[in-house]
Amino acid sequence: MKTASAPGLDPPDPFTLAQGNAAPRAAQVNYKLQIRNYNSVVSDLSVGEKAVVAGRAAWQSVEGAARKNRWTRGLWAGAAAAVRSLARTVHGLFLEVVGVLFLSFALAGGIKTYTAWQRHASRDALAAGLFFTLLFLYFGVSSIWRARRK
Repeated sequence: MKTASAPGLDPPDPFTLAQGNAAPRAAQVNYKLQIRNYNSVVSDLSVGEKAVVAGRAAWQSVEGAARKNRWTRGLWAGAAAAVRSLARTVHGLFLEVVGVLFLSFALAGGIKTYTAWQRHASRDALAAGLFFTLLFLYFGVSSIWRARRK
């Protein structure tokens, strides 16, 4: 007969408990202490951590059942392929949008630097504007380049 126990804890052997000597009694007390320690650890978990543990257990149960069913495996593989494709597309779009945003910052910095040069601004202001423009130009071009490579 198998008795329910906490994960990782071994219950005392029922055969030695039936003999009635002191050593099995000590094993039974030790097991109860282990259970109490386990329960104290579990009760220290927050609600969110308990939800994560429960979700992980549910996921493992569903995943185990999915490995046994051919239809579920097929649907799972199709969904995974669709998610990968969608993620790749969204990532490429994200890189392009960020690249355009950086290029617009570079254009604004370039216009501001040009107007500062026409007003004969100091060299430090021109150098900072030129650095800003070139840096954002590099960010924009490299982001769009990475989007095109994918």
